[in-house]
Amino acid sequence: GLVTGRSIRGVTAACVYIAAREAKIPRKIEEIGDAFDMISEIEVKELKRTIRLVARNLGTHHITGPDEYFEKFHSDLGLPAYVLGEARETWDGVRDNLSWQGKKPSGIAGVILYYASQNSTSPRTQSEVCAVSGISEVTLRGLLRILKQMIGN
Repeated sequence: GLVTGRSIRGVTAACVYIAAREAKIPRKIEEIGDAFDMISEIEVKELKRTIRLVARNLGTHHITGPDEYFEKFHSDLGLPAYVLGEARETWDGVRDNLSWQGKKPSGIAGVILYYASQNSTSPRTQSEVCAVSGISEVTLRGLLRILKQMIGN
């Protein structure tokens, strides 16, 4: 009865999204929607609903954290390998801070990689990081302010 009244394409996309999340290979819902040609606002909204329904029925409750986005964003930005290590160290130092609650995990991952890249030999611009992480430059600067307060810069 799970598929009744829903498109096969939508249920398949939801299953792919959940499988990726469970395998700790996070993808944005919009990316999955694009792959399944579900690009209109209504189709994306229906995909989100279907993901919740399927996840509830399968009993999957994996919450994606920022650290799961590091490798993908690092690769997309073409950063040197040591920047990924610095990003992980930075995250380990600030992960338990409650200031991150309610913030988008992909945005947190983006700001930590941006911060780590600024201290490297190949810094990336705010717009490059924002394009990869799916946040605005204003959001990036706000998260950067929070991160610097935590670190003490």
